[in-house]
Amino acid sequence: MIPAGIQLLGKLTIEKPTPYDLGLMFDSFKAISLKPYFGAQRARGCGEVNGTVNFRTENDEGLASVQFGGFKPAVILVTDLGKSFFDSGAVSS
Repeated sequence: MIPAGIQLLGKLTIEKPTPYDLGLMFDSFKAISLKPYFGAQRARGCGEVNGTVNFRTENDEGLASVQFGGFKPAVILVTDLGKSFFDSGAVSS
């Protein structure tokens, strides 16, 4: 069991991402945000998650940020580079 209040950090790499891939990730965090529970301890008041996910290029340029959790709709902020990615399907460096 992970104690309450622990901050978890992670990284997921999607090789040769498409706008569809990024949109799918957005949709996933939208769903998690409205029902932010992981694990089987929900009945005991445990397992609620929230956080911020930053989407970046392989050159560490920001594409978007998603804030999720709290039983509220996720907040998605897309940078100009992220908008360009959705419009063209590729990121130019």
